[in-house]
Amino acid sequence: MSAEERGCLYDGSASVERFSDEELEQLEAALPPATRGPAGFTVITTIRSANFSRGRPMKAPFGIVLHHTGGSFQGDLATLTKAGTGVSANDYIDKRGRVFELCELPKRAHHAGKASLHGITDWNTHAWGIEIENRGTSSDPYPKQQIEAIVWRCRERRRRLGITDPKMLTRHRDICIPRDRKPDTSDNFPLAEVRRRVFAKTDPTDRGVRGELQMEKYNVAGLNVKTGLIATAFAGALQAERVRAMAILSGPNVAAAAGEAAAARFRAGPRLVTIGAEAAKAVKNAGQKLGPENKGDLFGVVGQGQGNERMKDTVKKAQALLVQICKVEKKDPARAKERFRNGLVGMAPEFKNLV
Repeated sequence: MSAEERGCLYDGSASVERFSDEELEQLEAALPPATRGPAGFTVITTIRSANFSRGRPMKAPFGIVLHHTGGSFQGDLATLTKAGTGVSANDYIDKRGRVFELCELPKRAHHAGKASLHGITDWNTHAWGIEIENRGTSSDPYPKQQIEAIVWRCRERRRRLGITDPKMLTRHRDICIPRDRKPDTSDNFPLAEVRRRVFAKTDPTDRGVRGELQMEKYNVAGLNVKTGLIATAFAGALQAERVRAMAILSGPNVAAAAGEAAAARFRAGPRLVTIGAEAAKAVKNAGQKLGPENKGDLFGVVGQGQGNERMKDTVKKAQALLVQICKVEKKDPARAKERFRNGLVGMAPEFKNLV
């Protein structure tokens, strides 16, 4: 059975792994303490999965799929991260309420398998997969701190990914083909309550943050697969230079960012950088206008030509714009360009001849 068809940890289709005692001791020593209440949520990014689709990233439209693991911490995390098992998830949330981001954007995790719902058949590409530590039986409860972490993370992800429809937060059992193929999440998981809280205007887990998208100083938009990768590498290069930035990969978030950038004081932020014609069109559809970087806070690049020539021109213009921003922010342009190139080629080797 292929990794595309598995999408479950303990159904007999994946090789279950374990950490050695030494590995587990090192792992536990490196992790933060258990979360305590809404102020303590932490996303752990130091542990990543070896199992994701190379050259095939996530892309909009986005949803969130919830799973239970069927096991417990040591076996869960080892199986989701070690090479050769074929399974993974974007997040793993343990019973202590710790959030492990195992496959960051735009990595496409292997969690959904054969599925279909709401016209989407490739839920690995279009959904953020969250594995929840639970054995999947009525005798294994979901602790309060775990539910709070799930709500908090789903609220954060829906803002980040531009998810506005509650039906796009779903369970594996609701999307799998055939429908009785997977049982997760279990019957004692409070889906209705979680969904209500995730899409409520406010929630106690927000720590004072409202439910709308949180903007960074530079919000870099790309709305197809390739421009999304360019936007991600662009934002990553700025982040590495300690400039607040994030990639935006959905149309609704582009509209939100355009509105806030249009109302911002010049160069004080937030600013919107668009990559490609689709993102530029989304700004126009939101009733805003793009201009040059030295005149306003909505600007970007659109490549000329066809096929690879157009993408090559887009990358070239993006690099030039990155240099311009680094000069404004008093950062190292050459170092940022190198980080941009390495990040882009690292995510998609086909860009090697285009950078």
